[in-house]
Parts: sequence; C-alpha cells; structure tokens
Amino acid sequence: MSGAAVEYIRILQATPSLRASLGQLRESWDPSCLIHQDIKWDNCVVHPREGSSRTSRLCLVDWEFAVLGEPAWDVGSVLSEFLASWLASVPVAVDDEVDRYLDLAEHPLDKMRPQVHAFWSSYVTARGLSGNERRRLLVRSVELAAVRLLQTAFEQLQLVPRITSHAVCLLQLAQNLLLAPEIGAAQLLGLYVDPQPDQVSVRASREPPDTDGN
Repeated sequence: MSGAAVEYIRILQATPSLRASLGQLRESWDPSCLIHQDIKWDNCVVHPREGSSRTSRLCLVDWEFAVLGEPAWDVGSVLSEFLASWLASVPVAVDDEVDRYLDLAEHPLDKMRPQVHAFWSSYVTARGLSGNERRRLLVRSVELAAVRLLQTAFEQLQLVPRITSHAVCLLQLAQNLLLAPEIGAAQLLGLYVDPQPDQVSVRASREPPDTDGN
C-alpha cells in the first residue's frame, strides 16, 4: 500500500464509531442474490437504443467481481457515486473546513437529486417493494453507500504519497452517514423516510476521525 493508504487505515482503526459500524455491517451481511459489486460511473455505458439516435440505454460492464451478495450494496454504490462526485467537485484545500466551500461545488447535490430520485423510484418499483421494505432498503443502502465511500477514498489514496483533504472529506461524510443514515438520505439525497429530519453536516458531528493520530 502507499503511505497515504497506510495512514488512512490508521485513521479508520483509531475511530471507534467507524470500527463498530463496519463490524456490525459485516456481521449482518445477508447475501441473497447475484450483485455486480463494483458499480461506478466508469462501469456504466450509455448508448442509443436499437433504431434510435437517442442515447438512452444504459449497460453495466466489467462483471468480474460479481458475487452472491446483498442488493443494497449495488444500490448503495450508485448513491455513493453521486455523493463522491459532489464532494470531488468542491474546491477544498488541505486543512480547510469543507462546509465553507459547499456552495462552490461544480456538481451541486440539488442538481443531482432528480437523477437520484429517478434511479431510486425505478428500482423500488421494479422490485415491487412495500413501504416498510423500501424504508429498510434505503437505510441499509445508505449505510453501505458509506462503506463504498470509504473504499473509494482508499482506492484513490493508492496513487498518492500523502493523505488528501478529499479523502478526509469522504471519510467524514461516510462517518456521518453511518451515524444517521435516514438523516443523510433526506438532507443529502432528498430521499425521505422521516417527515422532519434534522440537519446533517459533511463534517463529523461527533467523535471526528483522528487525523493527527492523537
């Protein structure tokens, strides 16, 4: 691993709430169907439908990691891609408070929410899920989206010598989502399971990750 990746793992290990959440998710993992397991924008190909010039058909490629797993992992991976794209477009420097720059995001979340809603609505409708089933799936998917954000940060850090501010932002966002998945779904993605959710911040609201090793 790169030096940045090693430092990142150390931060994860030094954050009790993250260790506990990841352990609980692993213990409750319930494989029930074939999943892609590596859904990201790079593995989504859009092309015209047969007999049409409109680019409206989407295919998933690169199935070499397909495995028996939880469908919520693939759903969460899609949600995490929206969140990761948003954070990646925020111009934040090292040691800056990311909250100060959210309004400058090149890809703001409010412009992504129609696509988030379209994906979520199409998915739950196709599966014919009831209200309670939708709620459980949304919470689980947001929790696993947080795990995918942690994985995304780790993958990015394999290419750099030192941990980046963007990776720290991904880690902090993941921690918040694990602490309060319903609030994160509502305030960030616009997917409500609670009629009056509280506000959620990109930065950790409690027990922030120890980026100094103390």
